[in-house]
Amino acid sequence: MRWRGASLMMVMAVGLMVLVAGCSSATDSPPANNAGEATQKEGEEGGENTGQQQEMTQPITLSIAHAFPGSHPIETEIIQPWAKAIEEKTDGLIKIESYPVGSLLGADQIYDGVVNKVVDMGLSFFSYTPGRFPVMNSIELPGIPINNAMVGTRIAMDILTEFNPDEVQDTKIMVTGTTGSAYLITKDPVHTLEDFKGMQIRTTGGSAGGVEALGGAPVSMPMSDAYDAMSKGVVDGVLGATEIIRAYKLNEVASYVTVTPFMYNGNYFININKETWESIPEALRAVIEEENKKLHEDIIPNYFDTANEAGLQYGIDESGIEVIHLSDEERKRWLEVLSTFNQKYAEELDAQGLPGTEVLEKIKSLAEQYNQQYQ
Repeated sequence: MRWRGASLMMVMAVGLMVLVAGCSSATDSPPANNAGEATQKEGEEGGENTGQQQEMTQPITLSIAHAFPGSHPIETEIIQPWAKAIEEKTDGLIKIESYPVGSLLGADQIYDGVVNKVVDMGLSFFSYTPGRFPVMNSIELPGIPINNAMVGTRIAMDILTEFNPDEVQDTKIMVTGTTGSAYLITKDPVHTLEDFKGMQIRTTGGSAGGVEALGGAPVSMPMSDAYDAMSKGVVDGVLGATEIIRAYKLNEVASYVTVTPFMYNGNYFININKETWESIPEALRAVIEEENKKLHEDIIPNYFDTANEAGLQYGIDESGIEVIHLSDEERKRWLEVLSTFNQKYAEELDAQGLPGTEVLEKIKSLAEQYNQQYQ
């Protein structure tokens, strides 16, 4: 009886050990939002399978917050197709969840939200945090001939690559580019500097100083607030790429578009938290980088260039918006003021130990080169 009892106890003990081992295996798997790792197991020495067996764990889910409403084409025509392509090309191992402006972070909170791991990735504009990115904001300086978004995007990527400023070292900038040259979208007509003087104009970044130098009053706010601000008389107009006329229905609150001399090129970025990026397996990072390259070399600049033309035409067709072209003499007046402003901005950066003049001259040189290449 003792032997039989001892045997029964031994069987029960072994069964309990197996059960505990099974539970431990189930609970030690990575959480669903962890950067699922690809691990390789070497075949045990002397075993039948001496090759490498790749074991994939749970998918990685990355979040991205951006500075556009959920109905904006940036969400529906850029972010969602980009996320889908990455998911398909990684066989579902990378999933991306998008959070339009305000649903998780405000437009001016996105960069730091990525730094502080509130969100994995962000898409916003450097100019939404004034003074924070002085070198990158040079790309938005007014009065520099940048003919379209493709040209501006090439310039932005080259400046980021060549100068790699300290101001962006706390995250990984995956993509940067521009929206294309901005025009004045106003309630009242602007034919001269005298017409412009005293106007309250929604703008951001380097263009804000340009607006002030020309006699206007810059008002900083997210573009998503511009419609209400114009309808309530808080601002007299908006400085922006003409795609915003359709995207934000500004034709309902504005009557005129003045073709200004390269007043603004909104410089956007897509960044990712450094630790998050480094935790993603190298093979999956390569897929993301491949899709990001398509974004900045083709998809986003082509979107803006097409959308800017369509946005202006939409305003004309839907609401009869009048397009005003400055006279040659008036255009020269504006450019002289803006050139002086740009030089002053560059010298202020020089005084801070930053390559202000060097960056400004490089932007001018690249603009001349790329304007010829991308007409």
